[in-house]
Amino acid sequence: MKVILGAHNIMVKEDTQEINVCNAIPHPQYQGSFEHDIMLLKLMKKAVINRYVLPLPTDNSNSNVKPGEICTVAGWGVLNTYNDKLSELLREVHLTVVDNKVCSTYFPKLNVADFICAGDVNENKVTGKGDSGGPLLCGVNLSGIVFGGKKNKKPPTLFTKVAPYKTWIKNTMKKEKCNFFA
Repeated sequence: MKVILGAHNIMVKEDTQEINVCNAIPHPQYQGSFEHDIMLLKLMKKAVINRYVLPLPTDNSNSNVKPGEICTVAGWGVLNTYNDKLSELLREVHLTVVDNKVCSTYFPKLNVADFICAGDVNENKVTGKGDSGGPLLCGVNLSGIVFGGKKNKKPPTLFTKVAPYKTWIKNTMKKEKCNFFA
């Protein structure tokens, strides 16, 4: 497995960085359900930071993203409900954070307090198939990771909160080493 950093248009040869993944580390409490659906990828080498590749800060992320706050999500997911063709261009959309009480009416079987819920039901702005795992930026901070939404592809969308996992992320990435002889 490898990651491609700095890509914008997947149909054009760009000055990207391709780095092999040495370890994929799921959260130790992940059991294949909705809880703890987060994974880290340890890269074989450090990325070169440039104007197209920047780290997303999590240090200032907090679980108190407020209803009404505008956040940004990016991805190459499908553009419409008529086909499964992925976008060739990296796209972004601005979504409004939704109150948990309102969100729970759309996802009654989930504990929405574990997620950030975003997307105005009066607008047709939503993530799509292929966006899962993408970033939700609130301000400049990585606050969430695209989890998913309704099957009818209508807002809102759920995002796994990053804040509760900051300690696990930091400790895991510090101790995780690449095994070059495996």
